[in-house]
Amino acid sequence: ISFFKFNLGNPIKVFETLRSFSYQQLFAMDQGTHNQYEKKLLILRSEIEEYLLKSEDSAAAVEPDKGLGRLSRMEAMQDQQMVLELRRRKKRQLLDVLNALKRIEQGDFGVCNFCGKEISLDRLTAFPEVQTCVFCA
Repeated sequence: ISFFKFNLGNPIKVFETLRSFSYQQLFAMDQGTHNQYEKKLLILRSEIEEYLLKSEDSAAAVEPDKGLGRLSRMEAMQDQQMVLELRRRKKRQLLDVLNALKRIEQGDFGVCNFCGKEISLDRLTAFPEVQTCVFCA
């Protein structure tokens, strides 16, 4: 562990020094990594917000006075329900993204909410809004 300035020759001193640090202090992400994930989250937030704006009309109720046949109306209602479900999921994802941005500000980003261990960078790269490690998910 080269970033600590202490004598590596005495294992007891090394253990005592390491024990004085919290897990978050030992494995905290550097500022550049935080900035990288913050950019990803901001882009994701804008994409979700854009989708929610564009899909408002598609989520509107199918009006009975439209000149649709019975099967066409059922297809339109099914399409509407699919759009509503996708919008619900996107709204949930937006809340997760906002929560992740708040965790970046607070310095808790990349730490599992349940066990307090570091979330793998591969998992954060795939889902930057994630709040738990693979084991706690």
